Amino acid sequence: MNIDENYYREIDTIKRDIENKNFEVAINKLLKMLDIYGNQEDILFELGKTYFFYNKLSEAEKIFIDILKYKNKYSYIFLAKILKYKNDRKNLEQAILYLKQAKILFDNDIEIILELMECYLYLDNKKEVDFLMKDIDIKEVASNKHLASMLIGLLRKVGLVNYSIKLAESILEKDDNIKIKKEL
Repeated sequence: MNIDENYYREIDTIKRDIENKNFEVAINKLLKMLDIYGNQEDILFELGKTYFFYNKLSEAEKIFIDILKYKNKYSYIFLAKILKYKNDRKNLEQAILYLKQAKILFDNDIEIILELMECYLYLDNKKEVDFLMKDIDIKEVASNKHLASMLIGLLRKVGLVNYSIKLAESILEKDDNIKIKKEL
């Protein structure tokens, strides 16, 4: 079926439903859209995301595995989060394999590297976290407060104080926000 303006309007409406935690409404709308438009990447992605937030992790996992073929970085990240949530070595190792693939596919994307570092921390592999630090551009992370906060938290967990200080200094150079300074 042809994708039209209504398609994009409905996707936007569904995203608002998800933000407002109207998960059942979003799921029903997405299932109807699948019937009308078929297996479109954004419909499947939003459905997987909705299942994830609605804590229907097995459904979300199936969808994210299915849509990896579209090479959407957030599919890899959500899939890793689901596998990490299962909190066993086998699933964590599988999450790491997916994230290593995504790291190559998305040319050392910071969000993927941070997710990969977190998986290694769950496995108590601080050596790999330290090794991944060479792939991180501190200036790029410093420009995104959310990523910077995530990285500083990860660095504190592994005791890489020098890296976290360097990152905090880089952020403080660019930001005069008192709240950010106190947090750092």
